[in-house]
Amino acid sequence: MSSEEAEVFLTTDQLADRWQISPLTLQSWRVRRLPPIYVKIGGLVRYKMSDILEHEEARHRPFAVVPKGEEQHPDNPYDEPEACGTLEGTPTKETSHGQEEDASEKEGT
Repeated sequence: MSSEEAEVFLTTDQLADRWQISPLTLQSWRVRRLPPIYVKIGGLVRYKMSDILEHEEARHRPFAVVPKGEEQHPDNPYDEPEACGTLEGTPTKETSHGQEEDASEKEGT
């Protein structure tokens, strides 16, 4: 096997540093059988870099928070008023029957 074919493995501490989380968080995820996938080599926990890259890609979000006043990404669903629970800028609230009603209609009655 050439050096180009060799798989790179990360330790728990290396992955924790990469993701800026506690190594105890990774340990907790392992106990709860949550991703990322790990292997044990000689009793030591290791993470395959290819698995980590795949996991990161799967969890990648296509948009980010944009500072106020800057243009929003056109594909951001949170730019739409309906996605935020408002209708044309008017706040809505839930009635006792579990249905939404326009707050401005409620004030008029």
